Amino acid sequence: MPDAVGNVFRSRDRSDREYGRGGRILRDRHYDYLYDVEGNLILKTPRRGLTRHPNHEVSEESGTHIAWQTGDYAYEWYGNGMLKEVRLPYGKTVRFEYDALGRRTAKLFNGHVFRYLWDGNVMVQEWQYDENARPQHSIDEFGRIRMLGDEPVENLVTWVYEEGSYVPVAKIQDGERYTIISDYMGRPVEAYNSYGTIVWQGDYDIYGNLRNRKGIRDFIPFRQLGQYEDDETGLYYNRFRNYDPRIGNYISQDSIRLAGNNPTLYGYVGDCNWYIDVFGLSDSSKLGVALGLAPGVNHDAHHIVMANSTDSRMVSLRNQMENFTPPIGKNSKENGIWLPRQAKDRIAGIKVTAHKGEGIHSDAYKQSIYDRLSNKGREEFIAELDLIKEELNDGKTFKCKG
Repeated sequence: MPDAVGNVFRSRDRSDREYGRGGRILRDRHYDYLYDVEGNLILKTPRRGLTRHPNHEVSEESGTHIAWQTGDYAYEWYGNGMLKEVRLPYGKTVRFEYDALGRRTAKLFNGHVFRYLWDGNVMVQEWQYDENARPQHSIDEFGRIRMLGDEPVENLVTWVYEEGSYVPVAKIQDGERYTIISDYMGRPVEAYNSYGTIVWQGDYDIYGNLRNRKGIRDFIPFRQLGQYEDDETGLYYNRFRNYDPRIGNYISQDSIRLAGNNPTLYGYVGDCNWYIDVFGLSDSSKLGVALGLAPGVNHDAHHIVMANSTDSRMVSLRNQMENFTPPIGKNSKENGIWLPRQAKDRIAGIKVTAHKGEGIHSDAYKQSIYDRLSNKGREEFIAELDLIKEELNDGKTFKCKG
């Protein structure tokens, strides 16, 4: 049950949680949450009343730092805002490493190294081996890191994705091929072996928690699109941030903060039945920066060609935009328009289409956009985007399913 700015609650009367500035969760029925001055979660504890700071900020510099105790989760961060390690309630620590692009390359836990290989922004392979077998590293005079020996490659898993998207469609391991079936949001719901036998199954609650699972939990580690579950911490790694499905929030702030008319810095998306956040960085927020100041309160930055839709028509149009010279960015002002969130949010005297309730995300909308933009050259494409925006400003609606 969300409040007016998108903070989520489990109880209808919204009494089970307390939120602070920017949408950070301060307290729920089980834990208090403490943050550093950068807004990163640093302690989740069942101990109550450890800080008097109104926004639960603590730091060593101010003498308010609170040390981990048994039962707590403690989080440490790199200077670039990436999660460095998590100390678990029973004392063991999970550590993370990243490449220069912020992609996770390794997870170290309980004497094992879990390694990850990427193709752009999708993880294509992973493997694990004993930490004692990890080669030592050296740093040369130019600051380059080199391995002093060959790294083991064992238990290799290869992931295959739907062309041009982030939706996993297959897993290859030990010579066996597994087919992955996903729902309309790109979340895996079933996996089959090469004999057609189901080997994994699950569905999700509104926060993205895996439910009704059959099979080994981490056999398919992908959850909401772009999210990879770390079973050790309970967090979903979301490329640039980490999402906690138990509270329905990220544990660090959106790096572009309030850009894009988004009142909460920690929330996932406004409506997870329609939207996804592949990188942990809201595309609507990025588009809002490009569009500039919203014309009024409760307005959403809308992508004409939908930025995160897994619909094949939208994927095709995004690929078309990327292949132009120069490309048309999906978060560019050419591809965006401010729309009132609902009809009641329209500014008096303006009949612009509402973002919700008037078919903007319907199949009819997607087909119309695809028919009008597909196979056009760059200049024609931009001109058609302008015409579409004019029609939306005039209040054009689209038929919703049913």
